[in-house]
Formats: sequence, C-alpha cells, structure tokens
Amino acid sequence: MLSVFLISYLILTTNSLSIDIIENDLNNSIEKILLINENLYVGTNNFLHRLSSLTLNKTSLSLNLISNIDNLSCTQCNINNHIKILLSIHNENILLCGTIFQGICQIIDQDLNIIINSTLPIVANDPINSTIALIIPEKNLIYFGVTYTNEGTYRWQIPNISGRSLNISRFMKILSTNDDEKISRDDLSLRFMSRQQTRFIVQYIYSFYTDNYIYFITNQPNDIEQKYFLTKIIRFCRDSSYSIIRTYIEIPLICFNSEWIIKTAEIFLNDNNEKILIGHFTRKDGSGGTNVCLWNIQNDIDRAFEDNYRTCYSMGIGKRGLAFIKPNEPCRKDESWSVPINDDNLCPWIINDRLPYPIGGTTPAIGHLSYENLLETSSTLQIYSFGSSNLIFQGLTNGTFKLGLFDLGVNINWFYSYQLSTQSPILSNVIFDNKTETFFLASESKIYRISFSGDCTSRLSCDECLSSSNNPLCGWCTLNQRCTLANNCPLNSWQQENNQCTHIVNVQPLRASIDNSQWINLTLTKLPQLEHNEIYQCIFTDKTISANTQAIKLDHNRLSCPTPSKNIHVHQDAHLIVRLSIIKWPSNISIATVSEFTFYNCSSYSSCISCRTEIGCQWCSQRCSSMCTETLLQCSSF
Repeated sequence: MLSVFLISYLILTTNSLSIDIIENDLNNSIEKILLINENLYVGTNNFLHRLSSLTLNKTSLSLNLISNIDNLSCTQCNINNHIKILLSIHNENILLCGTIFQGICQIIDQDLNIIINSTLPIVANDPINSTIALIIPEKNLIYFGVTYTNEGTYRWQIPNISGRSLNISRFMKILSTNDDEKISRDDLSLRFMSRQQTRFIVQYIYSFYTDNYIYFITNQPNDIEQKYFLTKIIRFCRDSSYSIIRTYIEIPLICFNSEWIIKTAEIFLNDNNEKILIGHFTRKDGSGGTNVCLWNIQNDIDRAFEDNYRTCYSMGIGKRGLAFIKPNEPCRKDESWSVPINDDNLCPWIINDRLPYPIGGTTPAIGHLSYENLLETSSTLQIYSFGSSNLIFQGLTNGTFKLGLFDLGVNINWFYSYQLSTQSPILSNVIFDNKTETFFLASESKIYRISFSGDCTSRLSCDECLSSSNNPLCGWCTLNQRCTLANNCPLNSWQQENNQCTHIVNVQPLRASIDNSQWINLTLTKLPQLEHNEIYQCIFTDKTISANTQAIKLDHNRLSCPTPSKNIHVHQDAHLIVRLSIIKWPSNISIATVSEFTFYNCSSYSSCISCRTEIGCQWCSQRCSSMCTETLLQCSSF
C-alpha cells in the first residue's frame, strides 16, 4: 500500500497571536498518537507511522500491522487492525494493542521492529468498545480495563479488569496474587458473572493510581437492574498480593447532576502537590454541552469511598450491591469499623473474612463545577502544568481547539481559539511537549504540530511580552532580555507577571579596572521586594567566569555593589566584556541585566602612550596602573 503524505506549513496571525502550524495528511483515519523523545508515533488503521516531531516528515518506513503478525493465516480475509492501546514502556519501547486476532498486543522498539507478539486475546476486538491500560512501572505490570464485545469465540476468556506482566518471559500473562511471575487460580483479574457478562456492558474511560490504590473511571448501568446509566469510579488496592475482587469498590462520580456522563479525564498536581482529577462531562442524552469538574483525590474521592465502606461495615445498612460480579448479600456491621480509621491506606482494614465484598456504594463523589457551556460539544479536554500556571486545552467536535489558563476552583481564562482545516472532532489524546512547548493533535486523517514560539520572539520589550492582552505562554527572560517560552530560559530568570518588568536605566561607571575594587552604582525602574533572609547580589559572568558581590540598597530604586576582588582575569586583551546581572539571593531570581559591562587591565599596556588611551589608566613608575598617586601630564618622548 502506498501512503501519500501531504504536509503544509502555515504561519497564522489570529486572536492577536502568531502560531506556527504544520499539518500532515496521512490519508488514513488516525486512532492514537505517542511522543517519545523527537519521534512522533501515529497509529492509523493497519499502520504505525514514525514522524519527526519537528517537521512531521516520515523518518522510516511505516509498520504494516497486518503483514507483520506472525500467525496471520487468512491472507484473503478482509482484516482491519484498529489500534486500541499505544503506550511508551519506560520511555524506551512501545506497547501496541489492536483488534486483530481477538485483540492481541505487541512490544515494538523505536525503530518499528517487533520485539514480541502475544497470542493471547487481551483488548476489545472492535473499533467501538473501550480498552484502557495503566502501566505500574516499578512492577513491570499493566492493568487493562476492557469492555466486553460479542464478536469472536474467545471473548469469555478476557476479564473486565486484569493485571498482566510486561516481562518478555511472561508477556501478557495474568499475574498471580501470590507471585508476580506465576499463574495461579487466584489471579489478578476481575470477571463479571457469566450470565451477566454479555448484558452488563461497562465502558472504561480512564485509569490512574496513587501510592495505595488503582482507580478506573467508567460509564455503566447503576447495577444489575440497569435502571439508569451513570459515571462511576472504581478503586481497589494497589498491592498485588490482594485479589482485585477482595478490595473492589465502586461509587457514582457526579459532576453537576446525574444527567451528565464523563467523556475524558486527567490527573494533575495542584500547588500543594496533591493529586486532582479533572473530568470533562457531556449530557448522556447526546444533546451536547460541556461541564468540567474537579475532585481532590484524597479529600473528595477517597473520603467518599470511606463513607460508603462505613455505611456497609459500620452501620450495616442495605446490601453491598454489584450483583453482576457476585451474588448480592446484606451489609454487615463489624467492630473494627466502629472507630475512626486514621490511615490513608484502608487495605488492611478491608481484608477481613467477616466483611462482605465487593462493595457497590451509592453515596457519590460530587465534583466541584469549574466550567459550564451548554451550547458547545467537546471531544477532549486536557490540562498541563506550564510554569506556575495550568494550561487547559479543549478540542471541540467541529475541529476547533481552545486554549486557556485554568485558575483552579475559580475560572478558565480562554485566550485563544482556532479552527483547524478539518470539521471533524479532535482526537482525545492531545500531546503537549513541555520541552518544546508544542502541541500535537489529530483529527480524521490529519496530524497537526502547533507552536507559539515565534509569537514570543516577535515581542521586543518586557512590557509588550507580558501584556495581559498578549500570549500568556510567553515570559520575559531577564538573563538575555528576550521574550521567550519557558524552555528557552533558565527557570529563575523567566517571569510572567507584567508588574515584574524591571529595567536598569543607568550604570555608573560602565567600565572598571581589575587592579582594584570599585563601587558600581545602578539605577533601576524599581526594586522588587526581598523575601525573608534574601539579599541583592551583582553577578559578573561570561562564558568562562562567574563572580558575585553583595549589593547595598541606596534607596527605593538604586543599588551599589563593588566589583569582584578575584575571579576576573584579563589575559591577552586589555578588555573583558561581561554580563552584569542583579539577582535576589539565595533564590537566584534574576531582576535585571546589563548585557555589556567592561573590565580593563591597565597593566596590559606596555607604553605610556597606549596606557593613557584607556580612561582610568595612568602611567607612573614606568608602568600603567589605575592606582597612580601622581598623575603624569604627558608622556615622555624618549
């Protein structure tokens, strides 16, 4: 099959921002994308492509996902391999799972060479139903959440949730709860009851983990009665010595009200390093709309799980539910749950032969509504840490994307929107490369690379760079006095607040001798306040040297600092041009910079005439010096 790649390069100015867009049409519907280092891997129906992340050009032949399957026996069959999973393993190899042969997985290296094929059916074997995968790196273990499909003779073999080995010797084998390398009857899997498996359909949306637990988010019927459809969050213990069913619990996850179901989700850290779940919801009747809710994992979700455990184990109220997994039974009071449990890890308290399991709680974890738009319909919503801010990306079903700054718990400040060349939904797994601050996204058969770096470099002053009406991705780099993206500037020299713009308006003198220390007086537009135990410092640097001295504050906008008494050496030339920066120490936050400050070396001049060409040097005692006590009015002609 011949693949045709149409690449276009655009520089667009819109919404007051200039963006660089590269577009590549792969002529085949894109299903997954993955970024590893400088390589962008794009999965389409039957093919995996490797593109340059800089140009979107192909960097190797595409991998045919049909012809490279070892056990393909039906060469005449009309077979399609839709990609369900495309993940990086330890940022080295690639895990690829597709619908072919009832849903098998492969490990592929970065050069698209197949390392190992699995013959086990693992993932959903059609393009519609869901498969979610979660890698636990330290155990070389991967959890799958798989929606049951009715096609094929092996579907009953596939658990709804399973923990499988990534080790080559046991690749994709379900692990035992006793030994990660042995298969036993008590394996790391959860299966619905056989008579419910074909009727109780669960769509798996997202998965994540914390120190103690594994979580899955689903859209599913409420219980065996299937009276209504809702979003739930599932949790079980991360310690793989416990069976999944033994610590399994699920509860409703509600944003605004139960008429909304989740579409995409993401985990990020807030300023206190706490894990926050952000969920993007749409109306379950299909009429569109977008709601965004937040949950603090520990305070909102784990607490809701504990409340549901207490209802069953401390109060003994109602039945435990989840009759699609195990026949229902009454809840049971137990003395161990009669007192508060001050422990983030409830796993030891759950494992008790007297307690019924698994638990289907009815008390929901209710989210904090952060954004609502009843008219627009989103296909994806992602959040990324950017400097000290949270950057939010929203892709709409009509091919439009929006960017905003997310003030957690307050609002979203949308600052940019753009309509792609397609009118189709944007694929859910949008990638933001922090190193280059570049977005990669896909819609239909087209892959896009979107960069804002050129917009920053076009802004020449600090005030223009940090103006609230301009690009919030830009920051002023005080080290080199340029407007840049964060990755192009040392962190402590990059600032984003407009009131941080500080300029050095006068330096006296701009030249100093290395012979003796001299005080330098600097006048700035303003001086930022010092924090506790901070001081101002002057730093003199070039490619080979760095010397610092403590500055003294003269008044509200003036400093004075001595030139260094050591570490400044002028060798062959009589001059050394360095950068003079004002910083706050020990935070090392740069305040302002003078790009050229000159040190001169009087002793490098060997004659009286050449000595006196340098301001500050005098000829005395048959040598050139900056410390002459007697001034020679003119040089001798002899």
